[in-house]
Amino acid sequence: SSSSSSSSFSEPCDPKCPVCRQSFNLSQTSTNQVAHSLLDRLASLSSLLDPDPSDPSPLPLPPSSLSISPESQEKRDQLSGLVDSVQDRHKDLDKSLSLIDQMETKIQESLISEKAKIISLFGGKGKDANQRLEELLNELETKSNQKLERLAQQRKQLEADLSCLENSVKVSRSFLKNASDHQLSSHLHLLSDQLTRLKED
Repeated sequence: SSSSSSSSFSEPCDPKCPVCRQSFNLSQTSTNQVAHSLLDRLASLSSLLDPDPSDPSPLPLPPSSLSISPESQEKRDQLSGLVDSVQDRHKDLDKSLSLIDQMETKIQESLISEKAKIISLFGGKGKDANQRLEELLNELETKSNQKLERLAQQRKQLEADLSCLENSVKVSRSFLKNASDHQLSSHLHLLSDQLTRLKED
């Protein structure tokens, strides 16, 4: 409805979304909200076109306007290929998250190992040595925590990208399955632009 469409444009931009991190210049105003509003509209439209399987009411016969022309089918095939390309990025993001796991483990293991070395060198050897021991341990903790914090930020960003990717693929596949030629033409440019940005980000 027009009210739901206008409300989606008023939602705050998600700074973690890869679309919002780019200059999404589809219009002069509300540029970042356009992408999110598009996904919201497509999701709502797809839910209307794709009936609830638990609903026992009989399905109406599809109107002739939902028939797919050869030209529209070609566009659908091209868009479907783009969706597949975006889906392939899922593996890349999973690998990146796995790499962050490994790096975090190495940093934590190194921290334990370095602490043991420092304690063996300076521990129990007088006041000055103990003071130096504390300084070195604090410095080691600080550097390790900074590295872990950077990795945590990268993880958060990757998880946001992954969520945005999964949502876009899900909505796009549902839309391709159920949209009429007119609906496809109305949203093709925006949807293609959104998927392309996800593919290239």
